[in-house]
Amino acid sequence: MTEYQLRIYRIKPGTMAEFIEGWRKHMVPLREKYGFTVLYAFNHEEKNEFVWLVSHDGPEGYAAAEAVYYQSPERNSLSWDPKPYIEHIELRILKSVPIHLTQQHQ
Repeated sequence: MTEYQLRIYRIKPGTMAEFIEGWRKHMVPLREKYGFTVLYAFNHEEKNEFVWLVSHDGPEGYAAAEAVYYQSPERNSLSWDPKPYIEHIELRILKSVPIHLTQQHQ
């Protein structure tokens, strides 16, 4: 079952470009190595927000997969740390909603 997580970061003023560069170079490949798919990323410049949607499809569930990711040797020895760029993090687990109703619900 595919689960999704919406990650909303408020980035410290003046550091967005540097954050995005590090995120692309370090975070995305490592997430993908651990079975996650980064679906979208958005930058809301006026609010210094960086918003991304990541998914994981596996029987163990998103939380278990993320625990493995955060405990991995690669994550713990990462040469780039996103924390100095981030003022606030908001995380939301999301479930997909069918867009089209079946005929019986119309």
